[in-house]
Amino acid sequence: TVWDEAHAALAAIADLAQHSEDLAHAIGAETDDAERKRLEQRFEHIQHQLQHHDAYNLDYRIERVLEGLGFAKSTFQQEVDKLSGGQQNRLMLAKLLLAEPDLMLLDEPSNHLDIDATQWLEEFLIASDQAILVVSHDRYFLDRVTNRTLELYQGTTEPYPGNFTQYKRLKAERLEVQRRTYQ
Repeated sequence: TVWDEAHAALAAIADLAQHSEDLAHAIGAETDDAERKRLEQRFEHIQHQLQHHDAYNLDYRIERVLEGLGFAKSTFQQEVDKLSGGQQNRLMLAKLLLAEPDLMLLDEPSNHLDIDATQWLEEFLIASDQAILVVSHDRYFLDRVTNRTLELYQGTTEPYPGNFTQYKRLKAERLEVQRRTYQ
């Protein structure tokens, strides 16, 4: 189902929560003080990881992302193979957002999204801690979510600080300097 597929993106966190529960049982059954202390330290470390990943709100996170990307609650139990191509693309985007990788590579992420879902995605990306590399033709989307622009030109990469609008201005200034230098 849509829900199961989205939940699969959080499998590592769910496994960590299960490991934490197993450790709690092991601590309760352990009679050796040294071993109990070792287990408690491991348990504490895992609890910090779970808290960092907001593991106690997984269902809320899944619901928030799915709804943000335009899935109605009535579709959560729908089979994935019955989704349209656009819905399947949105589900893959949802899984990526839920997985929270250190680096997200997004190619035309606003395709297959309506205006509300695009605005939600913009806000989500602005608030995220991950590094994001976005390829898009949607200049308004780029202006909202980027703070650095890389131009690929004749086999080289030129970095520009700021969003797409700032890039266009800085690029024009750079070209004017090059034109004057040439003259």
